[in-house]
Amino acid sequence: MVIDAGEAVQVVLARLKKLPVAGSLELQTWKRDRSLVVVRETDGMVLVLEKGFRQQEYRVETGRLKNLLKTLLRREFPRSHRVRMVIRQQ
Repeated sequence: MVIDAGEAVQVVLARLKKLPVAGSLELQTWKRDRSLVVVRETDGMVLVLEKGFRQQEYRVETGRLKNLLKTLLRREFPRSHRVRMVIRQQ
């Protein structure tokens, strides 16, 4: 699925509510060389894997996810207008 980069945060937050535990969303650049993986965990926690300029893991509450996603999208997809989203339900 291809989404507009400006709407990516809202789309991820809406889709994340519908995912089962251990389900994930992966946001990729058009060339698929950088990505962000958002994995839903139990107890209202989310694991975010940054695979691009930096290789890091973040474990945050769902309430703090919006600010983290904005920061990571600016860093990993600075000039992207379109973002690929892959949904994986476990």
